[in-house]
Amino acid sequence: MKTTILIVEDVVLVRVATAAMLEQLGYPVAEAGDGHRALAALAKNPAIGVMVADLGLPGMPGRELIEKARALRPSLRIVVASGYSRASGSGDPVFRDVQYLPKPFDIAELERAVRG
Repeated sequence: MKTTILIVEDVVLVRVATAAMLEQLGYPVAEAGDGHRALAALAKNPAIGVMVADLGLPGMPGRELIEKARALRPSLRIVVASGYSRASGSGDPVFRDVQYLPKPFDIAELERAVRG
């Protein structure tokens, strides 16, 4: 069975499209529209093994979400799906071992990112 993937994206259309792509690839999906909901989902659902998160989230910056998610679930694989430049987080230890997925992306790019 494939690991559950948590999508953290505040733009509903992007979140729904990403979920549809992952479901098409056979992944179970959980969704959150902000960092607080994402952390709640991680606390409740031990099947989540990968988090695909935007950096520009309301209420909690993506960097803080990554920090808190790792504290909660150290083995969590993290994919940052963002329109921001990859260089914006370079050198920051919080972004170490984070897979970067530039927006916009297609299903093949998404599949490569979640597989690591």
